[in-house]
Amino acid sequence: MDKIIETLLKDPYFIYAGAFAAIIISISIFKKLLKLIFYVVIIILIFAIYVIKSEKDPSDIFEGTAKIIEQAAEKKEDFEKKAKNIMNDVDKHIPSKIKKSLKNKLSDKKLKKVEKNLLKKKSQLK
Repeated sequence: MDKIIETLLKDPYFIYAGAFAAIIISISIFKKLLKLIFYVVIIILIFAIYVIKSEKDPSDIFEGTAKIIEQAAEKKEDFEKKAKNIMNDVDKHIPSKIKKSLKNKLSDKKLKKVEKNLLKKKSQLK
């Protein structure tokens, strides 16, 4: 028990976590975010128990997490580029006859809505 208390009071990561929890608790009092507080406290407790039981340094855990986040960001960028290329390829490969027939079948209002949706999707991929 003494080891747990000593770890909680001396480790700067636990001090930061405690300060973060105090800020969230004070916000929840004013904003009635009791549910959020509950989940944050549970997550912090689970993390504290994990660190204490595994006897790992919390900074090692955060470094590993940072690497995973960087890899995910790189993969996201690659995915966005591929999706953009696919959208451009699809647009290029649609025959002009089909485009014209779609324009004839759709009213101007519907066509504008479809074009807006496609432009939004393209802008989201950029």
